[in-house]
Amino acid sequence: MRRFLKITIFSLLALAALYVIARNIRHPLLSGEFYSLENSHFRIQYTGISEDEAGKVLTALEKTYGPVRNILHDPDHSLIEVFIYPTREMFQARTGISGSAVTGTSRGPTAFHMLYTDWLNSFLPTDPEQIAVHEFVHCVQLNILIEQFRANTTVTEDPEFSEAFEQRFTEYPQWLWESVSTYYAGEENVISIRYAAGHGQSLEELSTDNDIYLLGYTVIAYVKEQWGEEKVGELIRNYGDTERVLDVTQENFETGWKKYVDENY
Repeated sequence: MRRFLKITIFSLLALAALYVIARNIRHPLLSGEFYSLENSHFRIQYTGISEDEAGKVLTALEKTYGPVRNILHDPDHSLIEVFIYPTREMFQARTGISGSAVTGTSRGPTAFHMLYTDWLNSFLPTDPEQIAVHEFVHCVQLNILIEQFRANTTVTEDPEFSEAFEQRFTEYPQWLWESVSTYYAGEENVISIRYAAGHGQSLEELSTDNDIYLLGYTVIAYVKEQWGEEKVGELIRNYGDTERVLDVTQENFETGWKKYVDENY
């Protein structure tokens, strides 16, 4: 028993030492200077990570760019600016987001900011490539909604246009906003889904609860299985109106979705 305890303590100390060493290896990258990496669709501005790490994010975004925009019928999309930070302190300072575990935020249809985490700078890292794709899909949703609003309003000049759209956007359901991004970022975790499903929340309740990040994938997976993936873009354009797009009330949609989760997870 003592031998086992000694081995355990030694292993934990070794892991802690490796973590400290890894952080020190990362430290020279934290100069604060920004570097740029881009293609015809994205411009990544990064600091505190290597070019190879930034390149992997760019590759993940490019791999998703065409398929997501095609299935959602995204209008012409301008170059998207991506800002990557290596520490939460820098992310919060640049975005103004504080007191939150948020790792990414979209700033309109052509920009988003993200925190890059891995085992070198975080005890429980998230997947940077998933974060990037998640925020990119938010940009796509915004681009779709803005261009649709532009086509149906007589207000064309800023700041009046921006103010009018922001008011309209308050009606866009949070459950759909996060579900679409979670699905196309591939954020499916069976254990987390089972855990969150046990809370039995409605879609409206999920719009104000972090469980939407755990269950969002299943909402779009259910739509795809029952009505086809083409309906996802229609739901976006109709602000989540299931009755208009899917010919089913939101109450019945929720019932079917929960049954889908029970049967598949």
